Amino acid sequence: MSRLSDLNGVAPNSQATPDDVTLRQRAADMRMSGASYADIGRELGVSRHAALRLVKRETRWLAKYGRLTTEMAIDLENERLDAVWRAAFAIMVDPATPPELQLKACDRLLRISERRSKLLGLDAAPGRLAEPQPPAWQPVPTEQITNEMRIKRIREIFAQAGQPRPK
Repeated sequence: MSRLSDLNGVAPNSQATPDDVTLRQRAADMRMSGASYADIGRELGVSRHAALRLVKRETRWLAKYGRLTTEMAIDLENERLDAVWRAAFAIMVDPATPPELQLKACDRLLRISERRSKLLGLDAAPGRLAEPQPPAWQPVPTEQITNEMRIKRIREIFAQAGQPRPK
């Protein structure tokens, strides 16, 4: 996700070294895969706080140079929810799983569905997801517009703006 192209992860006029950029990218990739800051720190040989700073720097870089969008963040969260959903579903349908754990897995599936609904805006107020309403105006094909109609519309616009109308 944080693969960098034309700028190679370095901001113009930056003092960042290729090693800094690689570390930042690895930290961000691990975080996006669900690793904790402590796990990232252990893996990269830095403190938990340093791992947090690396991820924040990469996230800021991605946002500033147009590589991190809301759509990307939603896609990432959906992937995480999918992974958790698959794990919970496997537990729920496994006949060897005790019934109380199957119920817990079912409960977890419902919570995942609730989270996904919130993420995607499916819990909007009633009517928000209804059929879109047609526009209040209907476009008139250009060939049906006469010069008189154009002049009348121009005068209406000038009147709304409080300007004297052209004669």
